[in-house]
Amino acid sequence: MCQIAIGDAGMPEIYLIARSNGTNKLKASRVGLSEGLPGGRACLSKAIVKLRSYLYCYGQDSDTLDVYEFLASSPWLRKLKA
Repeated sequence: MCQIAIGDAGMPEIYLIARSNGTNKLKASRVGLSEGLPGGRACLSKAIVKLRSYLYCYGQDSDTLDVYEFLASSPWLRKLKA
């Protein structure tokens, strides 16, 4: 399973979460920043709808709110069409 976390700079960080050898333990490994976001985006919030993860980002250059769907592999995020 992968998870999106919003970092201190407002950029999404992608983590891979897997079972650990111990009982009731998980291992979280950062796999990187999203390669699917153009510059000039401030990521505001994330949401999970019907087991799919979405990231809401403000496009400072276009003054728009963009919605990205989280993917399980690189490029990690895909911009949704309005």
